[in-house]
Amino acid sequence: MKTLSRLIQFSVLFSLLLAACAAPVTASASTTTNVTVTFSGGYETDPRDGGRPVVLIASVLGVTPTVFRQAFSLVKPAAAGQEPDPVQVTLNKAALLSVLSSYGVTNESLDTVSNYYRYNGSAGETWPRKSAAATAIVTNGVVTGFNITDAGAGYTSTPTVTISGVGGVTAAATVSYSKNFNTNGSITALSLTTGNSGMPAAQAVNTQDVNAQSAPQAATVMPPTAAQPSSSSANCPTNNFIDISTYKPKAGATAPSLKVTCANGVMLIETNGIPNFDVVGPTPTAQNYRWSLTLNPQKANRTTDLSLGPVAVAVNGVPIYGPFESPQDSYGDPVLEGLLRTCNGHAIPFHFHARPDCLFKTVVNQTSLVIGYAFDGFPIMAPYACVDVACTQIKKVKSSWQVISSNSRNVWEHYQYVAGSGDLDKCNGMTGVDGKYRYYSTDAFPYTIACYSGTSTVSGPGSGGQQPGGQQPAGGQQPPPTRPGGNPPPPPARP
Repeated sequence: MKTLSRLIQFSVLFSLLLAACAAPVTASASTTTNVTVTFSGGYETDPRDGGRPVVLIASVLGVTPTVFRQAFSLVKPAAAGQEPDPVQVTLNKAALLSVLSSYGVTNESLDTVSNYYRYNGSAGETWPRKSAAATAIVTNGVVTGFNITDAGAGYTSTPTVTISGVGGVTAAATVSYSKNFNTNGSITALSLTTGNSGMPAAQAVNTQDVNAQSAPQAATVMPPTAAQPSSSSANCPTNNFIDISTYKPKAGATAPSLKVTCANGVMLIETNGIPNFDVVGPTPTAQNYRWSLTLNPQKANRTTDLSLGPVAVAVNGVPIYGPFESPQDSYGDPVLEGLLRTCNGHAIPFHFHARPDCLFKTVVNQTSLVIGYAFDGFPIMAPYACVDVACTQIKKVKSSWQVISSNSRNVWEHYQYVAGSGDLDKCNGMTGVDGKYRYYSTDAFPYTIACYSGTSTVSGPGSGGQQPGGQQPAGGQQPPPTRPGGNPPPPPARP
């Protein structure tokens, strides 16, 4: 009897245990809310543009800001507070169209765009603007996404993004430009830059498809990352170069050619130097460049000065010259003196002196975008760098060269390197958080590089390679002599 009683008790206990195991486990409910995202600022203009929203005007016209600035450099605007003279208005329009018409801009389209973005700043007016609106999706206190409810329009720079009620989290906006007034300068993506989140910090959350501003044969722009092209022959960085084969030159003009191959730790670049875009001014002439660059660049014990002629090559095969002109121009700053034309370049032979922005849809926040390669093998990057290895924050780097004199055209007398005044070293480079050295194409002097941090592997005048026909670079002038660790000497006194 006792045995039966114990069996019954065990059976009841076992049943209770089974019931407990089978009972559903109630999980804590997740909480998802939408919080307001606010945008402030975003209406700054380039100091060169005198308050004009050039990025907006150029986009609707279908040209790059660089092209529009080149066209506008021919204009004589009226003095502040004065009505423009009717005759000068006609001359100004003719000057603009002399450049812009080759890009398909007509008199009517120029009038339409100019009238739309014209405003009187002294009267408190602004160009047409529409503020963007968005919300952040927050799940259990973690930002997991964004919803752009109104992309806005009329932004000329990146606005500051604030996420209400979520501490320690910051975000960045992507501004896109188009030919449509209603979507030109609109917010097309948001990405987290710092703070805990349920999404990768560098991932953009796109919620609206707005066409970005077109650029001639633009290169693919990769998401922000700290990665640098591999230095091994097995991983030749050909993907960093632009496919120029789709560009169709005007009738009778020479087509660009570019071939990049790698072997035995060397990258061989063969190019005729013809740009993959239409050029304002003299027609570029084909060259016969052949440059061999090391795929394993190393910093040298001392820097090496630049001479005239090519010192680097852009990713479209066009040579990049140093930040100074020839002796006839007193080694002047070609950017400061307004000597550059299409895409920060000029001829002959055609070459760049500063970052060729027209090659890319955007350079903003592009930490992996290669602009070109210096002849010591180090890449020249867009002016943005990762603050940490995970690249949760990005900063725009600045040159450390400062203006010291306005009385000399010679760049080495006009500017001086001031250590610590910017982010970059004397040659305009720095070692990143990943331990790799790069040059950066800054907005200010020296624009690309000021000297070699490594050892140039290219022979010829100015370490720029032999020119076709044995000619010297830069108009046939001999490169200026250099001093170890110094700079080219000043030019002779002008009469």
